[in-house]
Amino acid sequence: MRWLSELFFRILFLPWVQLFYRVRRIGTENIPREGGVLLLSNHVSYIDSFVLYLASPRPVRFVVLAGYTQFKAIGWFLKLFGAIPIQPHQAKKAITTSIDALKAGDVVCLFPEGGLTRLGVIDEFKKGFEIIARKSDCQIVPVYMDGLWNSVFSFERDRYFKKWPNGIFCPLQVAFGQPIPAREANTESIREAVMAQSVE
Repeated sequence: MRWLSELFFRILFLPWVQLFYRVRRIGTENIPREGGVLLLSNHVSYIDSFVLYLASPRPVRFVVLAGYTQFKAIGWFLKLFGAIPIQPHQAKKAITTSIDALKAGDVVCLFPEGGLTRLGVIDEFKKGFEIIARKSDCQIVPVYMDGLWNSVFSFERDRYFKKWPNGIFCPLQVAFGQPIPAREANTESIREAVMAQSVE
């Protein structure tokens, strides 16, 4: 039943996202067609999950702070597509669920900064993803999203939502990097790999 919901979502929302955000996808061929894949991306706005889901050639499950699932605007989307909620001080269940999903061949996305950027630049990465990567022995694909800082969904101008858009259109780029083996993944190497995609 989920595949039908995914198809409906893409048909309903993709034309609107393309119209207003003009999403340019780079390196989609770097996402393995089969097997578990861990996407690790910078985190800029409240609609990052929407954009990444529509940019990815494969369905994606997101690891998100449990509080996000309570927001009506995005909670329905996260729950419908199998989001994995994580409690900051009770992360064990989310880590186990993520490992199981990757071993089952799913694509899982995690934002290793642990929250939205408040300055528009990439923050330091937290170590939680290292456990998930090594225990699942999955491929890791670094992702960089550019352009979302100019949207009303980011903290640009020191506030979310309550501001006028910078323009009718907000061109975005989503760059997927080369897969990285789990054994080579750490906070420094993955952060560098994500930043390297910003060049694209």
